[in-house]
Amino acid sequence: VAYGTTFNLLMLKNYFDGIPNELLEAAEIDGAGVWTVLFRIVVPCAIPIFATLILFTSVGYWNEYFQGLVLSSGEQHYPLQTYIKQMVVNIQTTNLSMDQIEKMDKLSNQSLDAAKVFIAMIPMLVVYPFLQKYFVKGVNVGAVKG
Repeated sequence: VAYGTTFNLLMLKNYFDGIPNELLEAAEIDGAGVWTVLFRIVVPCAIPIFATLILFTSVGYWNEYFQGLVLSSGEQHYPLQTYIKQMVVNIQTTNLSMDQIEKMDKLSNQSLDAAKVFIAMIPMLVVYPFLQKYFVKGVNVGAVKG
């Protein structure tokens, strides 16, 4: 499943359209060829959009639970999201005592959903600080006067 492919392409196109032509012209005047402009000017300026697309795609794949449900051969092979979804949807009450069942009646679905969301977002919270420096400001800020 390709998450947001069209959206990602539109984001890339708009970002590359936003790179100042003066920057590219200055590189050409200095004698840079097409490949030099691409790898020394355009790609370093595009690091923030690449980080954004990597984050969006990884969050999309991380939050996917239906593929794990359809493609896994058994519950022991479920990915985390599918396991949590199945755990919340199919709560087994046969092995619980009466006290535990009464406590579960008092526990709202909102509490279970909050716990599920918290557990599921921990890996993304670990990854985000490494990508955050690319979101704060673009690389080409201050590259062109005017």
